[in-house]
Amino acid sequence: MFMLTIKSRLLLPLSLLITGLLASAPAASQTVTIGTNQPGTLFYSTGVGLSETLENQGINARVQPYAGSGPLMALVNQGELDFAVVNVFEVSRALDGEVPFNSEHPNLRVVAGLFESQVGFLVDDDSDIQELSDIAGKRVAAGYSSAPIIELMRQAIVANAGLSDSDITTVSVPNTPRGGELLSSGRVDVAFLSAGSGSVEELEASMGGVRFLSLYDDDAAVEATQQIMPQGYPAPMDRESLPAGIAADTNLLTYAVVLVAHRDFDPAAIESVLQAMEEGSEELGNAVANFRGIDRERMRGVPNIPYHDAALNYFD
Repeated sequence: MFMLTIKSRLLLPLSLLITGLLASAPAASQTVTIGTNQPGTLFYSTGVGLSETLENQGINARVQPYAGSGPLMALVNQGELDFAVVNVFEVSRALDGEVPFNSEHPNLRVVAGLFESQVGFLVDDDSDIQELSDIAGKRVAAGYSSAPIIELMRQAIVANAGLSDSDITTVSVPNTPRGGELLSSGRVDVAFLSAGSGSVEELEASMGGVRFLSLYDDDAAVEATQQIMPQGYPAPMDRESLPAGIAADTNLLTYAVVLVAHRDFDPAAIESVLQAMEEGSEELGNAVANFRGIDRERMRGVPNIPYHDAALNYFD
């Protein structure tokens, strides 16, 4: 957990030692652990980029990947993990104890909004699936047993197409990297993946081209999507340089990605991390494209979700 490790020098007068401790409390000796999803996912690369930026700003940080959001949420809620990179949809459901969470997680608090994540259904560029409704009758990676929140997102995209699982052939996978592997080997026609993730870049290279299917943005489609995922909505990617598989007019399922901590986590540590993020904002953007443009407004701007008191004090 969060620690300040300060080496005392026994020969210093006590008054000087105390002064030094007070002056250096939030300094370079801080150590934090950031929980993420598995390697190959956008959230893992987000955690790595964040940890590297914190390191360069004088905060010792390490990334610890886990199999899905369930363990992440539980550990943060119990005070056994410092931070976690998660999406606002799962934070909301965890707070209230809604599926896939078996109990309320009342201690979760947002530290900062990081960026909007965008996900969707990926197909081979040569596929005859030209629009989202064409997935009817096709093999779609589903289940996501190690990340049930992703399964809900997948269902939201199917609903956006005006379909249900009875209209497609679901193929069970434990996680998004496995779904990508089955797409690459031709064992599924459609896989759920994060735009801009390492997995998509690898599939683009190995398959000779992939593309995301655009979600519909009419009122009925949006309503169907939000019946399952209230915090999600279809939107195009707002970037000058689009990642693999994305055309300028491709609507993706969009939602906020946040950094969370326990409600009683050390306020000084929270403020130090936020200051490091703010001062290292350009570096964050260079490490992970989604971070580009991060500022106080974005970090503070996630609606309808409780923030850590220290974060609110910092932003004020």
